[in-house]
Amino acid sequence: MKSAFLEKFARFINNQNISELNEEFNTAFYHLERNANAKILFTDLLIKLTKLIKKGI
Repeated sequence: MKSAFLEKFARFINNQNISELNEEFNTAFYHLERNANAKILFTDLLIKLTKLIKKGI
């Protein structure tokens, strides 16, 4: 099941957005370690990821 998701998701990641995606994940992880509100954090992360993925297509 995980591999099916990864195969479908991999086509949206390319050289144009990989560094920005990585930066957003690292920033979210940093804030999560410091007890950020998880619901707000992940909502914000998903909005940013959606914009980056659409930009990369």
